[in-house]
Amino acid sequence: GDRGAGGVLFDEFIVYDPAQAIPRFIVHFGACPALGDAGASWRHPATTLGARVTVRTLTAREVNADNSNSPEVTHYNMAYAQYHRLLGSSAKAVHTVDFYESEAVRRRYEAKKAEFAKAGKPTKEIWVFHGTPNIDNVAKICSEGLKVGGR
Repeated sequence: GDRGAGGVLFDEFIVYDPAQAIPRFIVHFGACPALGDAGASWRHPATTLGARVTVRTLTAREVNADNSNSPEVTHYNMAYAQYHRLLGSSAKAVHTVDFYESEAVRRRYEAKKAEFAKAGKPTKEIWVFHGTPNIDNVAKICSEGLKVGGR
């Protein structure tokens, strides 16, 4: 579907191979939970989840207080901007962005991108959002990649 043609609320994309997508950012929005100093922070070492998977939590408060051009601030701003671009005036306040790095997922994605380039297929990246009603799925999706047809 295409929202430009008035058919759907959001543009829809079909992914036939999980290697075509690289889930990296989790945008937390709406009511802001207590974000004390005990929580993870991009200024501290990343949390490790399994083999070669790291996650950094970036809070709006920290990013707004930091005027650097650090990769962490850039990641936060990219995810924030995409969320607001997609939802426009209906977007809720973003309070946290989690940035996941999975070496295995990244390698599969880069190999698929190279395969597309070699076959003459477009390799332009598109930012999309995927929702899940179960927060327990988030770490698994970002650590292992999306599943298509159970694989």
